[in-house]
Amino acid sequence: MQEIRVIFSSKCKQNTLNLIESIQQNHSINFNIAEYKLFVHIIDKSPNQNLSLISDSFDIPVYVIPLFEILTLEDKYEQLLKEANCSRKIDSIQRTRIQQQIVVLELYSVFKKSIIWQVDDDMLFAQSRFKDRDHSVHYHNNYFSELTLLNSELKEVDCLIGPSTFAPPIPSLLYCKTQLSLLFHKQLTDEDYSLKEYHDYYSERTERSGQRLTIFPEEDVVDLTRKIILGHPITAFATKTGSEKDHLAPSRLLRGGNFIILNPEIFTVPHLGYVENDGLPARRSDMIHAHLLSERGFDIRDTNHFSLIHNRNFNSTTIHDCVEKYHTDMIGSLLVQYLFKSPSDFRKRLKFHKGHIKDIIGLIKDLHGNKHFRDEIHTLEQLDESIQRINEADLINEFKKFDKKKNKRIKGLCKLA
Repeated sequence: MQEIRVIFSSKCKQNTLNLIESIQQNHSINFNIAEYKLFVHIIDKSPNQNLSLISDSFDIPVYVIPLFEILTLEDKYEQLLKEANCSRKIDSIQRTRIQQQIVVLELYSVFKKSIIWQVDDDMLFAQSRFKDRDHSVHYHNNYFSELTLLNSELKEVDCLIGPSTFAPPIPSLLYCKTQLSLLFHKQLTDEDYSLKEYHDYYSERTERSGQRLTIFPEEDVVDLTRKIILGHPITAFATKTGSEKDHLAPSRLLRGGNFIILNPEIFTVPHLGYVENDGLPARRSDMIHAHLLSERGFDIRDTNHFSLIHNRNFNSTTIHDCVEKYHTDMIGSLLVQYLFKSPSDFRKRLKFHKGHIKDIIGLIKDLHGNKHFRDEIHTLEQLDESIQRINEADLINEFKKFDKKKNKRIKGLCKLA
């Protein structure tokens, strides 16, 4: 019988409860479509180390790995972290993925015959529905049964990358220019918008699935502006059902956070990441790693069928958080463009970033001046200054060094070596 193992890391008890409840709800639908065994594995990074207390609250087996065990395993797999170019000083996305990788490798006899579904802890195993500007969560299909059936048909596919809906992706500054433009210069009504101008790497494939951008109007424009800047989900993707050809397509390797691994051999390849000169890891390690896997011969596909919902809480988000995430995401994006696309794509992306924050500042000033957003404007201006100081030749030189390091460290460890 097919085994499916969902694995994630969490610092938040409520996120963990929400996610497992959604898994159990999904698991209870159409159970007899295909037989499978379902397990959940959680790396407990919560401050109080209390996630194990909820493991008995569910019908499905839930295994909680405490933080001290993960840190001990990091010592054991220290060479893997070095090969992945990962720092243990910062709790980055890349380090989280490597910790999950270590768990799989340590328990390989358990995981090797399983489908392994890696997700962020703020996901829900459900579908979004928008009606009359209200968002609701719905459970229509048993993803696990359908995945079991699909896996029996797939012989060569190693990994599926699924989308996410509802809450906008991080970093918020990457997509807020479009929202601010719609808010300031157009009526707040449902409106089709050119996705080529919508700089959001989660939705770059959406031309084929007919998505549309919608803004929820509010009376207080100041509050709405602040929500847009900080990433609150005041926008909605009204998604139509994708066509059959979108169900399983060659991956464009643009998304992260929802990985379905059909071939556990993938976990033998270190989850490579890029670290800037200041020691800060770049975001998009998921995509850097996915490109690397594809480059090494693993067959990775995009699927619109196993869409999950991002269920983020933005209450504690600050403009400084947004700026840090934008900067590290920008570096990761430029690396992906340069290494896996082309130098011309890299230059186009760099040109976009050199004008993007400046345009956002202009939009805010046009409507509000400096009256309500003095701190935000100052912080954004500092970000813009740092972007303008980026020297193209120096950045390319660092990327070339990383590429050499990548090829040297991965050689002999990957599937086709």
